[in-house]
Amino acid sequence: MDKKLYLVSDLSSVSGLLWGGCGLSAWYGVPALQDDQLRRQMSLVVNEAADVAVQCGVDEILVHEACPLDLEILHPATRIIRGSKSLYLDHTFSGLCFLGQGLTASIPFPDNYPKNLRNIQLNGTEVDELTIMALYAATLNVPVIFAHGEESSFHHLKKHIPSLMVSSVIDSVLRENLDSLDGLQKPVVQGPIEMEYIFDSPIFADMHCRLPGVRRISDLATAVSAKNMQEAFASYCAVGLVAVADWVHRGS
Repeated sequence: MDKKLYLVSDLSSVSGLLWGGCGLSAWYGVPALQDDQLRRQMSLVVNEAADVAVQCGVDEILVHEACPLDLEILHPATRIIRGSKSLYLDHTFSGLCFLGQGLTASIPFPDNYPKNLRNIQLNGTEVDELTIMALYAATLNVPVIFAHGEESSFHHLKKHIPSLMVSSVIDSVLRENLDSLDGLQKPVVQGPIEMEYIFDSPIFADMHCRLPGVRRISDLATAVSAKNMQEAFASYCAVGLVAVADWVHRGS
């Protein structure tokens, strides 16, 4: 059976990866994220993971570009997804890898910068984008096989996958997990699921309520009821259309 890997190159803001299907890259309008040095750093991280994957017999490597990459130096075995409205993930993938977490944490943004999507709750527990993706991947029987970067970036995810090893060293950890895929923990969330979204302004809650199935639960918060994690993930992708203003403001 072929081995396929899905690599995600960093995340810089909640809803930054998915972008709501606007067809724009996750760093659109954020000049600091387009720095040549950052592109090279992230590309070298992806290349190292791709090298290990190829050595371990991985046949296909798909890279979800949530932090900009230098396509000229990128590993030839990779294929890139840019400006996507969702994850191109299915049950045929052997694993999901998060790469470069914290790499963009040092990028300066104004102290008064508005964070339009403040918080996401799943069945009363705070979650982030990493966690939502991991829980969705688990419904496809795809485990998170590698978490690369700063430990603090995986705070929420480790509540659901306590055994997850976070490391700044790619080779040994990724190689070991590729050799023991069947033993990796896959977090399961049983339905029904209640997703709550807390915004910085009632305006964004108003905008979210225009989408089907969204309820207003307070001045700043909305909720969506889902039968399972697949529906919950779809609701998260849809909220990107509202939270997209985060990235527009950052570029202004």
